[in-house]
Formats: sequence, structure tokens, C-alpha cells
Amino acid sequence: MSNIDNTDSTDNTNDLVIFSKAFPTKYDYALTEFNSIFLIGREFSSTEAVREAAKAYGTKHNIALTTTFSSTSRIKMSCKHAGEYRDTRKAKKAALNVSVGEDSPLPGWKRQREKDTQKRGCPCFVYASRKKTGIITVNSREAQHNHGIEDDRRAYAMYRKLSPEAMSLVTKHLEDQDDVSTIFEDLKDNGFKNIIRQDIENIKQDFRKSDVGKEMSGFITILQELNFHVRHSVSSSEHNKDNMVFFAHKDAVEKARRMAGTVVIDATYKTDIHKMAFVNIVGTDSTEGKFRMPLKTFPIAGAWVESETEENYLWVIRCLRDAVWPDVDDSTNTNINTTNNATSTLTPILPSMIVTENEGHLRNAASFIFPESKSLVCYKHIKTTFKKQLFPVMKGDEDGEKIILLEKLTGYLDRIFLECTTPKETKIETANLLNFAKENCNDHGKLAADFLERYI
Repeated sequence: MSNIDNTDSTDNTNDLVIFSKAFPTKYDYALTEFNSIFLIGREFSSTEAVREAAKAYGTKHNIALTTTFSSTSRIKMSCKHAGEYRDTRKAKKAALNVSVGEDSPLPGWKRQREKDTQKRGCPCFVYASRKKTGIITVNSREAQHNHGIEDDRRAYAMYRKLSPEAMSLVTKHLEDQDDVSTIFEDLKDNGFKNIIRQDIENIKQDFRKSDVGKEMSGFITILQELNFHVRHSVSSSEHNKDNMVFFAHKDAVEKARRMAGTVVIDATYKTDIHKMAFVNIVGTDSTEGKFRMPLKTFPIAGAWVESETEENYLWVIRCLRDAVWPDVDDSTNTNINTTNNATSTLTPILPSMIVTENEGHLRNAASFIFPESKSLVCYKHIKTTFKKQLFPVMKGDEDGEKIILLEKLTGYLDRIFLECTTPKETKIETANLLNFAKENCNDHGKLAADFLERYI
């Protein structure tokens, strides 16, 4: 540990950077646990599971681990202090280099002072990727840091994230036009101590810019008054504003617990003035449908999210499970009620299927939160994607000719997904589709074959 900076807290003028007095012991303990959690060869169910493990470890030891890059097949988490400062003013820097040593530097250019940065070249990281077996496995990692572990949990903005209760208290003070000192002291009196005055100042400035904060707060209050189960999250940015809201009515929760054999989750585009995506969650019911349409959907929950990322989808679907099936696990899911007693209470069971659109982040999140349920992709989205990808390679001089050929090709896809009931029938229609694609596509059916390989 010779490369670790054992800075004495008495010499540090920044009250947010307080190093542990028992640094060697604390550091060694954190180092040992990191190596245990991210043991080379250890398997995780998904890249999100790696991220969650890193987040839990970082929260426990006050070590900021951030995502360097991530996909469904690989992820790298690094210490927040990794890397080096990069000067983005390349043109100015080049101009200064040219003018240095000259009696008359280039007009308009001034030397920029070297600013403090959190980038210290820290080597700590963990990298995991998907093996041929399909399991995410830790490939490499480094537990060592080249800086001290800070004691003050206010040191990192990611750990100063306000809880919904604290944010509601801040919003109330801002509506009453209280000053920052009053809000700060009231938060401390109520036990919220993981915040600094600058955080409140940032929230106050953001609150003044628009009425979004008031509207969102009012929206949440109305939902709660209407007996909705409501969860909301504030962003980890310096503004600490609401960036996600989940809501489910108690009647919808009760119905979903009784008969949600299939749950459908879909997200819309950001069409509202707040630029937030709406996630719609419904269930299917066969007891209230009509003769020709036996299945009928019923609402379960909804959510507004700031961005359609895997992390946000995980938050939404985790809220769904906590709201509707908080007391149901794998073993309960296999219990089928066989009693004929009409007065008996049905045991709530998890949905047997989760149907989503063809969106990787959403599918990964649903599989991670509901590993017991089968994950399916909505055929409407599959068909839309198929037509979008195959249209450019269809033969024909005019768009009209391409459309006609594409509709005939899509007809085979309809029969495969909607009419075939046996593997033999599926095999025959798949062959028909590929033969038609070879004759009528400029790529001789390669794109169609690749598409079917992904979905069948």
C-alpha cells in the first residue's frame, strides 16, 4: 500500500474530504471485500447484477464506482478518480503552444490556470463479459486505490442523493420561499445529514427556472390522495429533481395479484412537455373478454422516466414487483390453488409471462427483476422491425413494387408467429419465407435469415 496517499485530515482544508484515521485497517477491509465480491471467474446473472454489486459495495465503503462502459454482454466499473484530466480546449491549447516564448502572444488568448480535478489516475476497476455459456463472468479487476478512502459521506454527489421524503421537505420550504440556511437546518433536525448547502442552492436555482418541480410535486400529491401506491426518485445530479415517478392504484394491484398471468410493458416516446417517457404496464384477463376477443387488458401501473436506460427500467420494474408482489417468491409462484372452496383466498402468484417491446434495456430489466417469468417480445414490434429492416433490400424499381413484395414476405412471417402450432409447421413456413426472400431480396435472403435466427 505504498502508493496510497495517507493524507492527514488535520492538514486538509476541504471539509468534504476527510480521510479515515484508521485508514490502513479500513482500506485493507475494503480491499479484501472487493477481491471477494469480484473474484476472477465469479459468475453474475447479468451486467446489471455486476453494477448492483458494485453499487452496494461502494455505498458500504463510501467508494464511488462509476460505469466506464456497459452493454448487455460486457461492463467495466471504475473508481470515480480513474483516468486523467483531459483539456477540452484543444484549439486554445495549441494556440498557446505556438505563442509561448514569443514577445507578443496571439491576441485574445490567455493562459488558463490549471484547475483542480477529481481525476487522479486511480487503477481500481472491475471488468466482466459474457462467455460462450451465456454467463457474465469477471475477467479482470484491480482493488488498489492511489488515494484515501473518505469518511464523510457528503464527499460524493452520488451519495448525497435526497430521499423522496427529504425532497418533499425541501420542496415545501421552497414553496414557502424559505432561505437555504433555514432549509439546511430543518433537514439536519429531521435526520437528513447527507447533504451540503450547495446541494440546496442548486435545487433552489432549478426550482426557480420553471414550475416543473411544483407540477411534479402536485401530481404526486394528487395520486396519493386518490389511493395510488406512489414511488418517486430524484436524480443523482446536482439539481436533485424528480426524474422518475411510479404509480399503481390499489384496486389494480389487487386485480393483478389475482389474475395477472401475462404482464405487458411498453414505453412511449417523450411526447409531453416535460420530455419524459411514459411506461405503461397492463395485464391480460380472460374472464371479462367477449366471445370473439377472449382476452381483455386491464391497467396495473404506470411510470414516467427521464430517460429510457436499463437502470431506469430496473427501477420501474422493481417498483412494480414491490407494489404488486412484495411477498411472492419462486416457491410461491409454483403453488397452484386446487381447492374448490369459493370462500378461500387465492394465493397471489407471479406472472407467467412478461411481454415487452423489442428494446434491449427493457427486456434485460424485466428478465432481471422477474427471473421466474418467461420473457417474450410483442409480435407487433417484431413485425415492425422486420419490415423496417427488409424494405431497403427488396427488389423493385419503385417503392410501390417494394411494398407489394414486402407485404407478401411479411405474410409468411405472420403465419410463422400467428398460425403455426407445431415445430413441423414452423419449419415449413420458415423455409417458404427464406425461399421467397432469396428470389425477391437483393441480398439473396441473408438479412431475412439473420432476422429469423434472432427471433425463432
